[in-house]
Amino acid sequence: MGSIEHLVAVLGRGVVDADEPVVTADDLGLTRGDGCFDSARVITDSAGQASVVDLDDHLDRLAASAATMDIPDPTREEWR
Repeated sequence: MGSIEHLVAVLGRGVVDADEPVVTADDLGLTRGDGCFDSARVITDSAGQASVVDLDDHLDRLAASAATMDIPDPTREEWR
């Protein structure tokens, strides 16, 4: 059975090394627990092009969660 490569992607920074710290001291998700979370399956085709399965569904859920918590929701373009 082959191994699966894992990547860490951070909004506004893109893909970062898995060992690179990505949390800052003023992160309200860390200090107060504010945040919305979702995970997505990413598929890479034979040409190396990656895509998120059901991306619009994921973005809809994140927008609804952010609205419920009254926290800023990045635009769809920022997510993409």
